[in-house]
Amino acid sequence: MAGMNRAQQARKKRLERFGANLQDRMSTSYMDVRRQVGATIREVYSNIVVHAARRNIDNPDPQAVSSVPVIMSLSINMPIETDVRNGDILIIKRVDERGQITDAWRGVAGDPYTTNSRKRLFMDMSALARDNIIDDVTPPPLPDEPDEGEYSEITINFADDVGNPIRAAIVTKHLVGKEVTIEALEIHGWIFTRTEWRGETYNIDSITFTPTDPEYSVSFVYDRVATPVYLRPFANSRFRQSDGTLVTTGNLAHWYRRIDFDWIGEENGTMTISISIPPLNQNASIIHQETRGAIQFRAGTRVKVFPQEFYAEIRTVTRAGDAFTMQAIEVEPTSTERGATATQFYDWTDD
Repeated sequence: MAGMNRAQQARKKRLERFGANLQDRMSTSYMDVRRQVGATIREVYSNIVVHAARRNIDNPDPQAVSSVPVIMSLSINMPIETDVRNGDILIIKRVDERGQITDAWRGVAGDPYTTNSRKRLFMDMSALARDNIIDDVTPPPLPDEPDEGEYSEITINFADDVGNPIRAAIVTKHLVGKEVTIEALEIHGWIFTRTEWRGETYNIDSITFTPTDPEYSVSFVYDRVATPVYLRPFANSRFRQSDGTLVTTGNLAHWYRRIDFDWIGEENGTMTISISIPPLNQNASIIHQETRGAIQFRAGTRVKVFPQEFYAEIRTVTRAGDAFTMQAIEVEPTSTERGATATQFYDWTDD
């Protein structure tokens, strides 16, 4: 708060608290509870109405916001009969008056504090990106659940230029006779090009219409970016799959969290990239969330490069200021690497 006197600083903090409290009062918060049972993660509760109030927020450096998530400290109050246990995966979602998710956070619960009338948790939770909300979060209940025949089912497809899907389709329902806007998503490694709607092609990234028929389908078309934009380092240890399932036995090979990089170029089969600090630390490594062991970026480290999805081996690592410049060559994957899982669960959690 450089340049502010104490009175100005205090007023700024009061306004920030007022804005956060106002949003807390004017939106509904729901909670989903997921629990590991054997080798699978099961959702034991969905859409429990809770009161989730912000206690504080960690805003990362804007230059690193694509790699370092926003960590929110929340106070969560829930009905006393809610069965929440230490180790449960909780998802808190804030929903506006139209039933749309405005924010969502995910974290692992500790032991709740119980009073005579409610249960309470104080948790640090990671904000979820829009793609993760759509992929991983149970939709909230509709504000006014329509009867059968009073709504239209809309399928939203995301495809490359020849029609291959690049992510799962979204199926949503909207009230007949009520105008709706369907928007394209920002998909990492892909560039939106056009919308295909009712036999026509449009150079816009959204469609607004009033549903009258039982079903509709819209396709958003993308081109793969020309140069690679991120990688995943190889690891062989326990890890969580995209749905949060903890894998501790069997094939533990996986491609760990997404690391964005700047493409410098390729010459004579050698690609050159730059990765900043963060997400790498001062020693050119990241800490695996499950094992707390270091994944070191050095000569011999194997990575998978996206969105082209080829395999590479790092040959040199050189630090220049607040970034590391690396050279790598494309390699043939081993059978273990070819079968390793890409762990999207870690893309939006703090390591």
